[in-house]
Amino acid sequence: MPPVFSRIIAPAVISILVSIARLASAESAADPSADLYKACYLENNQRDYAAARAIFDKLAADDSTPEPIRDEARRHAGRCRDELAADNMASLVPPDVMAYFEVRKPLALAAELAESLGLAGRDIRAVLAGRPDTESNLPFNIPKEITLSPALVDALSSFGGLAVAITDMKSPHHPDGVAIVHHGNAALLKGLLETAVQFAPTTKKIAGLPTFKWEDKGIGVLTDSLLIVGSTRGLVEGAVARLEGREKDSLASRDDLKEINIRRAGSMLFAFADAPAMLKQFKALHLRSEHDRTEYAEADAFVDFEKLRWGCFSFGVHDRRIAAELTIRLADDHRNLVYDLIRMPSMTRRTFGFVPGDAVGFAGLGLNPPTGLAQRKNDEQLRDSTRVSGLDILREIFGNMQEATAFALPGGGTTYKSSVRRGKDTINSNTSVPDAGLVIASNDVARSAALWDRILAIPARMRNESAGAETIDVQGTSARSYTMPEGIKVFMAEADDCLVLTTTKSALRRALQAHKSKKTIESDAVMQSALKNTPKDASFIVIAHGGRCAAMAANEADMSARMPLNLAADALKETVFWVGVGEGPSEFSFRIGLTGLPDLNSIIQKVGPLANMTAQFAQPQKRVAEKKRIKHKRDINESDDSDDN
Repeated sequence: MPPVFSRIIAPAVISILVSIARLASAESAADPSADLYKACYLENNQRDYAAARAIFDKLAADDSTPEPIRDEARRHAGRCRDELAADNMASLVPPDVMAYFEVRKPLALAAELAESLGLAGRDIRAVLAGRPDTESNLPFNIPKEITLSPALVDALSSFGGLAVAITDMKSPHHPDGVAIVHHGNAALLKGLLETAVQFAPTTKKIAGLPTFKWEDKGIGVLTDSLLIVGSTRGLVEGAVARLEGREKDSLASRDDLKEINIRRAGSMLFAFADAPAMLKQFKALHLRSEHDRTEYAEADAFVDFEKLRWGCFSFGVHDRRIAAELTIRLADDHRNLVYDLIRMPSMTRRTFGFVPGDAVGFAGLGLNPPTGLAQRKNDEQLRDSTRVSGLDILREIFGNMQEATAFALPGGGTTYKSSVRRGKDTINSNTSVPDAGLVIASNDVARSAALWDRILAIPARMRNESAGAETIDVQGTSARSYTMPEGIKVFMAEADDCLVLTTTKSALRRALQAHKSKKTIESDAVMQSALKNTPKDASFIVIAHGGRCAAMAANEADMSARMPLNLAADALKETVFWVGVGEGPSEFSFRIGLTGLPDLNSIIQKVGPLANMTAQFAQPQKRVAEKKRIKHKRDINESDDSDDN
């Protein structure tokens, strides 16, 4: 190669090629059309409004972007802004509202429920393509799997919802407040609103948006995705300022509502009431006479109205879970006698340590706060603690028992045979008892054991059986067996400062086994999915496993009911119903829900072929009956014609 080429021409050619490549790369990177297409894809297909808005805002602020693209970017940025705000419409209303009500995508509840039940999220074209390619005379077809069309899901999810905030109540019939309608992707609703606003009375615009009013009753603005209506101009201006980020204070930013705002994420329905604001309005409207003020003071002595803070309710379907929650908050220094009288102490959940993980269901109740276990130094104190007096029954319930949890276990239970002498006849009977138990956590377990020992021994002593109880060994633990009427036995053991009472020896063995191995409801994945949704300070908890309940019912059912119950047991293997009542010192909460919703398509796959087969067998008989009916009708007509002739 000539030296002149390697020293001069080659470097020049390489430099030109690199410059061209850099120019092409810069031109591609700065292509506003490509960025616009990308942002539109994020907005419309991925529903990632935050990422899309960032690109739209960048395009709208860049002076080098062509004006048509800047206009399009501004419009889409406004729509993304509206969608982000609509995800939490409480961020658009003032912080000091009296009451607030919000519905988010109400029609999407059906789509969310269908997805939780496994009836959405599949490729609809693949489902349709999998239909049988055979001739059928059936009036219907039960497919192997069912899925909602994405078009139907989008249609149900198109309406975003609405929110209403009441800020003042000058009179019961004319409240002040602001309402927000999120029409979202509901094209018909959006078109109707945009068309109607053209004919609405004009007024001074708010933030350059289309603004309208009606008489002196209210004012409203229309954004790309929101309709904001208020009783006063200031309320609407405040909502628009929050929408555009010029004002930060809102109901969603209140520090005392942070926890409840987190818990209501994903809720379809949410309602909130601010007690001090409502009380102030109530006093102004209704406490005008001395008689009214006297009655209010009498009620306030029990309820302490001034220390009520807020109440809220939420409901939603999310992540294979249906749940509802009611919460009432009081001030920490409240003197609400009504609440204090009905409030139960929170469960320590010590008793859960004896409930096996495969339990069908259980119910727990907090009775007394822990006071520390009794410390005994000598045998005399030990003997004294096991003596029972008449008031110990009341002390047990109202002072000694910390909590109690009843549970039921899967299994055949135990059948007891008994015979009763009636005159000269002897009647034999069998009594089936399920595997169930009761766990009691006590402040003084020795005194509890002594009391229950006396009570459970009464039936045996009434039959002149001197022993009253039999000492047995269960899982290396000393236990006692008590004989009840009809030959039924009850078992009791003391372990880890708890009493375990069961209806069968098997249930006692499994409870003690679960405690030693730590394989309890607190470690069971299915039960844990419900337990984590109950209040931390719950005083009452009920949890039932749907599949295990159905399996237990199938064991006792006749042949006709056994098959559907077994199908239900398989379909509900992850479904758990739960109720929890939290009664903290200054907060009451009630939660109820259903977790692990079943996959209905798994049921359809088992039931569908059988149903189609049944319908197929019934169809020929139906056609034969129809032919006979037509022939009979034709014979009658021919007979009538011959009579006329």
